[in-house]
Amino acid sequence: MSSQLSPRATSPRIVSELKATFTKKNEEEAAKNRTAEQMEDLKAEVAFLKLQLRVAEKKLDEERKKRQYFESQALAHIEFLTRKVSSTVHGLSDPSSLFI
Repeated sequence: MSSQLSPRATSPRIVSELKATFTKKNEEEAAKNRTAEQMEDLKAEVAFLKLQLRVAEKKLDEERKKRQYFESQALAHIEFLTRKVSSTVHGLSDPSSLFI
């Protein structure tokens, strides 16, 4: 039993070990809390970015629809002008149409 330390000699060592253990556990808990907060921040940022993406997709879809509308209007106008020019050219090819 001479290898055992007296209660007075072990007390500071035990206190020091306990402090180290509690400090380590507190640091681990703080790290977990920071990680959880970071995850919440990231989740909120992802939700915001998804919302921005949906808004951008809607705007893009609206622009695509406008472009398609104007393209179809332009094509219809081109077809109209083509028919008008074609009928005018055919009309000019008839010599009698030159005289009113």
